[in-house]
Amino acid sequence: MVDNHVCVRVQPEGDERLAGVIIEEIGNANAIFGKNFADNEMPAVTAATCISDDNYKFEGGRSYGVSVTLLSPDKRSKGIEPAARLFGAGFSVRNENGTIQVVPAH
Repeated sequence: MVDNHVCVRVQPEGDERLAGVIIEEIGNANAIFGKNFADNEMPAVTAATCISDDNYKFEGGRSYGVSVTLLSPDKRSKGIEPAARLFGAGFSVRNENGTIQVVPAH
């Protein structure tokens, strides 16, 4: 949580950049956000940076899944596999008197 907003972070290695992100409310096919980036548009990420969620509306009492793909342009250009890594997390959101809380899925 950062400023009462869900914050997803990853641990990039080397020259890895954000290749894509998917956020979905579990059980609601209409509440999905997905974004993939072209090679020349992949944003840099750091371990201290929240992954952009395009202001996705996380609501209390609901469960979510998030997938983040990081890609190393250097590894890909050299034919080193895997050039990409996928991170995933599941969690529920609670609203406690206006304060958002995240509860990890087990």
